[in-house]
Amino acid sequence: MFSDLGYTVKLANAKKTHDIAANKKTDKVDARTLADLLRTQYLPEVWIPTDEIIELREITRHKSRLTRTRVQLQNKIKSTLLMKGISYKKNIWNESCLEQLKKYGKQGWEQPYETRWNVDLYLDLDAIRHGVRSL
Repeated sequence: MFSDLGYTVKLANAKKTHDIAANKKTDKVDARTLADLLRTQYLPEVWIPTDEIIELREITRHKSRLTRTRVQLQNKIKSTLLMKGISYKKNIWNESCLEQLKKYGKQGWEQPYETRWNVDLYLDLDAIRHGVRSL
């Protein structure tokens, strides 16, 4: 915000600043100490990431959350199949196998609503994951 207004923003390393100026602690003394350290170019600074780096970090965190959710859904789907005594291939995460899972309800197997929802959600997450990967 202050950068947008033309001010130079500096983030001081609190531990190092405290080690340098560890006398009386009042706001007035702290302000004067910080001003002196800045004026003498001895203020221990911390790197402030650019907006681009912050955005990339957020995308990475988001992709990580999507992956965790996807694995949770895979575990729920496999658990339901095991409880129903349905065998499945080692790799059931391709579209044709997932479409077959969605059709089980129509073939007489009482598929809980939650399982159909999990399969649909898994497909949606997989599409989103491919979209994030392309960024």
